[in-house]
Amino acid sequence: MKEADRVDVLILGAGGAGYPAAFFLDHAGYSVVMADPVGNLGGNCLAEGCVPSKAVREAALVRGLADKFASFGLQGNKPGVDWHSVLAHKDRVQWTRYNQHRAEISGSRVRFYSARGVITGPDTARLELADGGVHELRFDHLILGIGSRPARLPIPGAALALTSHDLFRLGADLSPPSHLIVIGGGYIGVETASMLQGLGSAVTVLEYAPQLLPGFDLELADFLRSQIAQRVRIELAAQVLDITRDGDTYSVRYRQNDTEQNVRGDAVLMAAGRVAVLPEGAGLLAMPMEHGHVVVDETLHTGNPKVWAPGDVNGRSMLFHSAVRQSLVAARCIAADGRAVGRSIRWISMPCR
Repeated sequence: MKEADRVDVLILGAGGAGYPAAFFLDHAGYSVVMADPVGNLGGNCLAEGCVPSKAVREAALVRGLADKFASFGLQGNKPGVDWHSVLAHKDRVQWTRYNQHRAEISGSRVRFYSARGVITGPDTARLELADGGVHELRFDHLILGIGSRPARLPIPGAALALTSHDLFRLGADLSPPSHLIVIGGGYIGVETASMLQGLGSAVTVLEYAPQLLPGFDLELADFLRSQIAQRVRIELAAQVLDITRDGDTYSVRYRQNDTEQNVRGDAVLMAAGRVAVLPEGAGLLAMPMEHGHVVVDETLHTGNPKVWAPGDVNGRSMLFHSAVRQSLVAARCIAADGRAVGRSIRWISMPCR
């Protein structure tokens, strides 16, 4: 392999777990290659998560202001919904951020590839480029910032359900649902249910746990349930058994209080969490794994001396802002070259390896 193909740091994934480290290490003088099949920065947050969902949510909130007109002595009609114009607004917001990110890449020395990364050895990888080309690399450090994807329950008919990718991706062209059935009452399911109801859909949420927003503070979750239940049907302790389709109608069968029940709608959204994504060939890195996630220490380091795994891939806190923080932790630890890091990441209790 040619010396020109060696890089100090290879980063797979250009979302919150990847690009903060890339720019930090670039400024620190390291040679950095970053690859992502999306072809830009932002990861799932920009492609199908935080940013597009908030754009749609804002449309629902603006429309919902009309419900409060009477309280202020105002009168007027509630705006109608042009669903495809709402999606076009979402796309404009996404493209604004993508164009800003392109400028950031151009202003750095980071070599960015629209590509899928494949691990080919303990310190080598192959980038399969979007244009069909292939680029071989040898790295001194590898940051796995690939993130996660929507999970699907292991039930019959799971493939019939939409995911957040289908709803919020660039160019999404779904028809507006008249009755959306949401499987999962976590923050993605609850937010989507609320915004779609605000835009005119009837919504039913089926949550397996005995509370809405499992893992959240119970008092907060109960308060939110009491508010949202005024607009959205919420079924707790509901174990979804299967999904079937008859023409344009979807049927979701579930068990609740030892009784089988059924709800029908014209769309089903699977919001049952997310699962980590690993590159092809990840087994060659000999990293410890647990419940599908890479095991890391407090510095985001894996058991492999060359590999760091910030963000969703380690399962510790599957949120964009956590990924950004973890990305910078990993980058600072690489730059520290085995020495303890400074005050800017005081929360780390262990020195870098």
